[in-house]
Amino acid sequence: MRRRSGRTDRRRRRTPDRKPGVRPCPHHVRLADRQELREIGREWAHRIDIRTAKTDDQPADALLIRPDGHIAWAATIGEPADTAAPTLCEALSHWFGAAAVA
Repeated sequence: MRRRSGRTDRRRRRTPDRKPGVRPCPHHVRLADRQELREIGREWAHRIDIRTAKTDDQPADALLIRPDGHIAWAATIGEPADTAAPTLCEALSHWFGAAAVA
């Protein structure tokens, strides 16, 4: 598997490397300015970490990454919200159960 380096909103890291002491929690990584996907991810914030990343080689607009480094879901570059949002909800529900009740 090819490793990607990039910058997150917290620190530089490589996938799938994990730092000691980091909770084993999948990350929804927002690579593009997709506020509607970030809002959906916040409904599962009690179970996932949401990060922003910048890379020269953007693989997708947004990713849901499992702790083992595998991609559980991805929004293709420029994918419309009407297809990306429902599939993100489906993936989050599959992996983490129902969203938090407000």
